[in-house]
Amino acid sequence: MDQLQCMNCQNRVPQEEAKLFAGVLVCSTCHMFAERLYRRSELELNQLLRVLQDAIRIAIIEGRLTPMEGGPLDEIPKQELLRNVMMLQEKRDAAKRRQGG
Repeated sequence: MDQLQCMNCQNRVPQEEAKLFAGVLVCSTCHMFAERLYRRSELELNQLLRVLQDAIRIAIIEGRLTPMEGGPLDEIPKQELLRNVMMLQEKRDAAKRRQGG
């Protein structure tokens, strides 16, 4: 029986039990951990997108949607965009806490 090595924990894994995560060979335990981390992060990113969509919707309703400084959207650094989305999420969470929800 051929054994392979998990790229993460370095444990030996029987070939038939080895799994791939994003093209990397791992044991079933590391695969489960990687999948859970990925799925949780995917849910959090989707939640951030919903927050951003809601903030844009509210800005449109209130007539506050204006072009961002610095030109077109594709010129805005991703870190700045993510920072703004996180700030919106924090404001939303704080508002929910104040409302008791």
